[in-house]
Amino acid sequence: MAETPLKRILIVDDSVTDLALICERLSPHYTPSVSNNVDDALRLLENTNPYYFVLTDLVMPEQEKNGIDLIRAMRTKPYPV
Repeated sequence: MAETPLKRILIVDDSVTDLALICERLSPHYTPSVSNNVDDALRLLENTNPYYFVLTDLVMPEQEKNGIDLIRAMRTKPYPV
């Protein structure tokens, strides 16, 4: 019997350490894609197959945009999530 492919998720965080930890914890259950900023995350959402869910850090002080901006953009333009 063939295994069901893991669902794809997008993880957005400006901390490389947090991205690595989250990927480590979730990769047995999902296929994670990662982004360390909102603009790259939006490009991934536009240019790839749909994600099962998006997990984002809300506060990214070193970045121009934060997780709230990502959520607003996702609500404005319907991305295939």
